[in-house]
Parts: sequence; C-alpha cells; structure tokens
Amino acid sequence: MDNPFYTAVRPETPEEVTTSTKVPRWFWPLTVMTFILGSFIAAALKTQNVVRREMLPSSSYSGLAEAYVYYHTMELQQNTIGSLQKQNEVLIKGVTERSPETRELAAQLDQYRFLAGITPVTGPGITVVLKDSTKRPPSDLPSQISLELTLNYIIHDIDIERVINELRASGAEAFAVNDQRIVTTSAIRCVGPAIQVNGVPLTPPYVIRAIGDPGTLFGALALPGGVQESLKDSDPAMITVQKESSLVLPSYDGSLMFRYCKPVKEDASLDTSSGSDKSDGDSSDPGGQ
Repeated sequence: MDNPFYTAVRPETPEEVTTSTKVPRWFWPLTVMTFILGSFIAAALKTQNVVRREMLPSSSYSGLAEAYVYYHTMELQQNTIGSLQKQNEVLIKGVTERSPETRELAAQLDQYRFLAGITPVTGPGITVVLKDSTKRPPSDLPSQISLELTLNYIIHDIDIERVINELRASGAEAFAVNDQRIVTTSAIRCVGPAIQVNGVPLTPPYVIRAIGDPGTLFGALALPGGVQESLKDSDPAMITVQKESSLVLPSYDGSLMFRYCKPVKEDASLDTSSGSDKSDGDSSDPGGQ
C-alpha cells in the first residue's frame, strides 16, 4: 500500500551524477576576482599601517581641505591687492602730472613708496640658496639622537632669519625670499611642514636675495661661528652664497594697513603713565595706619 506522506527516491544514473557535480562556468572567474579584491584590501590596510607608523599625512587628514581653501583664498586676495595697487599707481600718476606742485608731491610719494618696499628695486648684492640636506643619520643610532640629527638636516625659519639679520647688520638695504619682499611688517615662521613669509607658504630651496655691497655681504656670512658655518657643519650643500652684479627685487604686494598704530601729533604729549600708576594714590596700605 502506498504511503501518501512519503515519496520513494529514485537512484541517480551515472550521467545524472556527472551532470550534478559539474563546476559552474562562473565559479573560476568569481574566485579570481575575489582573490584580487582581497589582495587590494590587504595592500590598502598595509599602506595605512605604514602611514601611521611613519607619521605621514594621509588622505583622511581632516584639515587638508580647509588648508587648501585657506591658501587658495589667500592667493586670490594677494592677487587682488596687487591689482588694486597697480590701479592706484595709474590714478596717482594721472593726478600728479597736472601741475608742478603735484609733480613735486608725486616725487615725495615715490620716495616714501620706495622706502616702504612697495616698488621694485635693483642693485648689486648676493644670492643665498638654502635647501634641505639629502643626508640621513645612520640607522643604528638611538631614535632620539637620530631625530635630532634629522632636524639638523632641515632648513628652518630661524635659519632664514639668521641669514637676513646677518645681512641687515652688514648694510643690506633690501631683501626678498622666494620673490617675497621683506618689509617692516614681514613675518618668517614655520607653520606645520612649511615656512611662511608674509603669510605665503614657501617650499625649498629658499632663495634669499639681498641688495648691498657684494663683498661686504659675502664676507659677513663667512664669519667664523656664523649661520653659514653652522649649516655647512651639517652638510656643505645646504647653503650656497654667490655675489651678484645686478639684482631685481619685486615689490611687496601685501597689505600695509594699520588698525591700532597711529602717528603722534606734534602738539600732543606722550602719556607714559600706566593704569597701575594712576591707581597708586587711591590704594592704601592696611598695615600702615
């Protein structure tokens, strides 16, 4: 009697067994693709580990986009300032050519602009090139010593400042670093991995051009114990100095606006007293009575 809840299983024929165990055509391509994808993932993870271990900037650095926008905006603003300065020069020239009095005023204004560094200048001088060394400390040194030696192979903002200060003390009259004119308001400082001059990030090599007596300036940097000697102690290739018969330095294209500093009028007296001095008369010594 047949059981309605069970169905007899028919044995498979040899042909059916061969057909059922046959590997599908998509199996091997999918296996190869999976293997390649796994290799890419493993390589990406290994790269991330190397980035973290070597303390290198990765694409996930949160401030990278903000820094790019900042530098791009700053570049646009500097271009705008330069364009406005050129328009201002055209307008001043048009006004000052109308009479002898205005021409005299224009000559005085040109002199002030020259002293402020907002006009291009030319003259003899020297060119100083600073660049990072390609040397590296021996691998068998302790990490702290290796780090200190590595820092000695890198040009820092203080190195540029030392060169400019030495040249200024020796009579240099105008300076430019990578075509950034140095004026009274110029700042040279490290910001992250870059050195900024006038707020503009620069990259090595740092080319310092100074106008003055070439022989005097050249000799000033060659003094024993100076910046040139200290850099050459690390690597002679980190600094090169060359005399120049003629240099042309660009004008300063930044802002010269002062928000807080104002000239003192001739009839005004300087009040050098401080707030603490004025309040001395009101204060009393509790133990003096």
